[in-house]
Amino acid sequence: MKAEYRTGTELDRRWLYALYCETMRPHVEATWGWNEAMQAKGFDEHLGADNFEILIENNKDVAAYCIKLKDDGLWLEMVLVKPALQGTGIGKKIMRHIQSLATGQQTALRLCSMKINPATDFYRKLGYSEYQEDENLSYFEWRSEQGLND
Repeated sequence: MKAEYRTGTELDRRWLYALYCETMRPHVEATWGWNEAMQAKGFDEHLGADNFEILIENNKDVAAYCIKLKDDGLWLEMVLVKPALQGTGIGKKIMRHIQSLATGQQTALRLCSMKINPATDFYRKLGYSEYQEDENLSYFEWRSEQGLND
């Protein structure tokens, strides 16, 4: 089945933020602590519902991602997959889609992940190269010439 995406709108904000909290709160809380007001404000100011693409499967919103083009490449700001659907291939489907966007723009795809987040190992398995790290974060890059790993 071909993936279908749609751009998020302000009407999706509540769903997107709830999904963000459900998927990211445990990792943020363990790394820096969770401040609800700060997280909500940061979500709206840094990400924003209209910057997300939402993956639809079987007429249901199941996942979303936010990317931004910057001077050093296409940056994956956030991938959100419903926890019950994690491990089913949805994340890989989204990453392949984003990689095709980066290839089409002839640019690197970059992201950072909290070290405590299991997604960090997911990015490594997909062939992303870690090029920087600090105490809490790992920074990754993928270029089309690296090819696709399963």
